[in-house]
Amino acid sequence: MLVHVDHGIGQFGGLIQMATAGGPTGNVAAGLERAAAGVREFMLLTFAEGARLYVPVERLDLVQRFSAAEGAKPQLDKLGGVGWEKAKAESDEPCVTWRRSC
Repeated sequence: MLVHVDHGIGQFGGLIQMATAGGPTGNVAAGLERAAAGVREFMLLTFAEGARLYVPVERLDLVQRFSAAEGAKPQLDKLGGVGWEKAKAESDEPCVTWRRSC
């Protein structure tokens, strides 16, 4: 299980190479403003109801391993749902803190 900062808890589905047309990466800080057309690598995250999210490997800073008490089985979040936003708002620990802990 992994946690995406914007979408919540998802299941790791592997690393996948896909052909792309190029475009903005969203990672200006790393100097990767635009990706070249060609083949890029993505991490596949699967959420509730089988929804899939492909995270470019350049943006793995948005994902971290989920950790919970032993035996706890977290529920996958619904991609585009409000559950994860509610959980973040109710949390005692800011998201910035848990993102730095990995």
